[in-house]
Amino acid sequence: MKETLNIVLLGKTGNGKSSTGNTLLNRKAFQVSCDKTSCTTLPLLEVSDIMGVRLKVVDTPGLMDTSGTRNEDTILNVCCGMSLCPDGFDALVLVLDYNNIFSTEEPETIRILRTFFGESFVRDYCVVVVTHGDNFDLDRSEDEKPISFKEWCLELKHPVGIAQLFKECQYKVVLFYNKGPVYASQREAAVKEFINLLQKIKGRYTNEHFNSCVAQREKFIQESRTPELRSNIQELLSLLVCDIDEILNSRHSERVELTKLKRHVNELIMRVDGQTESLGFMDNLKSKLFLVRHRIENIDSQGMKKELESLKQEIQKLKNPSVDWTKLWYKIASVMSTIFKAAGILMQTNSKWSELGKVFCSAGELMDSTQKEISS
Repeated sequence: MKETLNIVLLGKTGNGKSSTGNTLLNRKAFQVSCDKTSCTTLPLLEVSDIMGVRLKVVDTPGLMDTSGTRNEDTILNVCCGMSLCPDGFDALVLVLDYNNIFSTEEPETIRILRTFFGESFVRDYCVVVVTHGDNFDLDRSEDEKPISFKEWCLELKHPVGIAQLFKECQYKVVLFYNKGPVYASQREAAVKEFINLLQKIKGRYTNEHFNSCVAQREKFIQESRTPELRSNIQELLSLLVCDIDEILNSRHSERVELTKLKRHVNELIMRVDGQTESLGFMDNLKSKLFLVRHRIENIDSQGMKKELESLKQEIQKLKNPSVDWTKLWYKIASVMSTIFKAAGILMQTNSKWSELGKVFCSAGELMDSTQKEISS
């Protein structure tokens, strides 16, 4: 039997990580927000002796944070949190909110965590905590045949991402009641079940595991910077168009204005240098900018106006690259699949619409499978 248990709390902002930590430690160790905003801005470590073991709990800032925290800052915070227990963690605890468990954001949270910790972390080291057990009990009381939380987990089919998560972690899922004195006995039972699950996990998630995922985390940071980089490039391309318009309408020395235009092209080349290939957007942008610069250097006074007008059109094309219709289809299909499945789940809660709900869920599953077949 382990004498010390180390855990780290992970999940989306507002899911109740800090409240779960307080329940586990049996004291108000972490600050808790009254709304969905994040109180935890840095990883924190708190310790308590409970049920015969020393429990070390690391609370981390939430993913998909509502305060606008950058993804690279989130990764840095998670790295700092991992360093608070150098000897590793007995479990990486994913905290879900029962009220939002059907939201489209949760699968994205799980995807990000796999990027952070590796594909096998769910199977080997993950324990799932579902908060707001009071609302689960309320929903089940309205069912014709109420079932236990464990039965509900086993029977869950939708959303597919959550059902797969439960199955992959071998149903190491615990329902928590973090608020209200009336739920004291349920809280105690939940903590006991949680500790028992930790005791059964073999080994620890160590820094060696975490360091093996460095490349994945760096790729995630690069991808998260794409929208900002796109915006910056669009801004610089717009400046090039303005420079050309100024030259065409200027009464000053064209050569001076062309030097300014060339300088802005060089700034843009430096901005995209070494990034466009890794980020996978605006293919060949750098080589096209080299051609633009070459054309500027070889403009002669006689054909200047015609050449500048041609350059302007070329830059406008760079500002508005052609649409990738395949990617657009995947995006639309993914959204429609989510809508169909969510509507189907809601319909199945009403006996009148139950059969139609199954049809909607099946339609969503069909869209998912069609996407996979096309992509393969």
